[in-house]
Formats: sequence, C-alpha cells, structure tokens
Amino acid sequence: MNLSDTNALVLDRSIRLHTHLKTANLLQLRVFTPAGMTSSSYPSDFDDTEIPQSSLTPLTYPSSGGAPVCEAEAGTLSGLSTSMIQGAGASLTTVTDLKKFYDAYLSGDFGGGQDTTEVRPAKNPERDEQGNPTSEPDTEGRQIGFGGIEKIGPLFGRSGSVTGTISAAYSDPETGLTVIVALNNSSAGSGFAQALAFQLAALTGAELPWTAEEQGALLTERAVCQTPPEEAAE
Repeated sequence: MNLSDTNALVLDRSIRLHTHLKTANLLQLRVFTPAGMTSSSYPSDFDDTEIPQSSLTPLTYPSSGGAPVCEAEAGTLSGLSTSMIQGAGASLTTVTDLKKFYDAYLSGDFGGGQDTTEVRPAKNPERDEQGNPTSEPDTEGRQIGFGGIEKIGPLFGRSGSVTGTISAAYSDPETGLTVIVALNNSSAGSGFAQALAFQLAALTGAELPWTAEEQGALLTERAVCQTPPEEAAE
C-alpha cells in the first residue's frame, strides 16, 4: 500500500462535488475551526504565487538524470503555485496548529465516530497464484490508518515534500509527544524530514523501535550536496 497525493486530490474533488462547497470552506468548517487552528488557511487564489516574506526562503538544487547537481548553487524560489497540490497539501499552517490538528485527529474528532487510530499493514503479504495470502500480515512494520495517516512504531503522522521544502509531523496519542519539522530545501526528499523527526523523538527518551543514532545515520546517508564531516575537517 502506497501513500499518494493523487488519492488526496481525487478525494478533495469528490467531496467538493458531493457537498457543493469549496475546499477552503470545507477545511474552515470541518477542520480548522473545530480543532482551533486559528493560524491556518487555504489559498483562495491559486494565481497568487508570492511566498510570504516571513517564511524561510525555499531552496532546491537543479537536477540532471534524476540526481541533484551539487556543483551548482541551490536555486532560490521567489514564488510557488499551490495549484500543483491543491487539496493534497495546499493548506498554510504553523507548527502550533499542526499539534492541534493531531490532537483532534487522534482523539477521533474528524472520524465521525470512527477509531482514527485503527490501522492496517502497509506491506502486502506474500500470496499464491490464486492471490491467497501465504504469510501473516506485518503488524510490526509501517501501518496505514484513517485518512492516509501512517503509523510507525507508536507515532502517527506523515512526511511530505513540495518544491522548495520538506516537512514531517508525527504524534503519539498515548503520551502526547508530537514532533514537527520543516526544512527549506526539498532536494533530500520527504524521507530526510521523517528521519529528522524520528531522531528528535528518540532524543526525548521515548520508547521507540529505533535509536537517535540509527536515525542520525539515515540523515547522513540521505543528505544531499553536503560535505562529509571528515572531508570538511581536512
């Protein structure tokens, strides 16, 4: 099972056609107001590509053959159209509001009575020629829950990327631990933001199926256009 922005885009369109409401109105009515997300909004004009001056400057390295060109400087983005992702992630929010979102989401406020912490294995079990499972479901690995949120260890959340920025937000409904990160260079991909969030979560002393050192090694492995420490010291 894979998470896809296409799924969110199709769902956004389906809900708009069914309710006859714009996405901005739906989010305000069903998400932002109930969760107390007073600093969150959805763009009403997709022609407006200007990035707020208060934001970090989005960066990305040019690429060739699917790989970043590190010899070139990271490109600075002065504008970005949210029409690329629309209902899949065009909302503007803050770290504080994201914490409020997960508190509301994991408590079931958005599920219409459904248990939003119920999950299913993301990995499809091995199957025979008739399609019947030949192995037990993977209940220890990555899981997928209500609304496309993933569960890894005790943490529920998502990581994502858009040109110029990557982010990750994960929360433990049992302890209330929430870790949110946002970086202003998209070249390393969403997995880099996820590893950083998991490293920070491990540094809190929480019981997790990984260590801060393991996630730190992933960050080193996934870093893009960075000089290794041993080379920088020479």
